[in-house]
Amino acid sequence: MTIAAGFYCQDGIVFFADSQESLDGYKYPIEKIYTHPRNPDFPIMITGAGFGPAIDVAAERLIERLEGGNTSESIIKTAN
Repeated sequence: MTIAAGFYCQDGIVFFADSQESLDGYKYPIEKIYTHPRNPDFPIMITGAGFGPAIDVAAERLIERLEGGNTSESIIKTAN
C-alpha cells in the first residue's frame, strides 16, 4: 500500500511518500517521488499508487513532455 500526501504551506509545499514496494511477498526499498527540477518556472513532483512499473512509465512520459516545453495544464492532464 502506498502512502503519499502533499500539503501547501505558507513557505512552500511539503510532499512525501513511503519508500516500500511489495512484489510476490517480498518488500523492496524504492524511491516513489519523481521530480522535474530542471525547469524552475514549472516545478513538479509526481507520485502514485498501484502497479509500480506503470507509474514509472507514466511519470517518465510526463517529465519527457515537460522537457519538450509542453507545460500547459491540458497537455499534462492528457499525457499518456
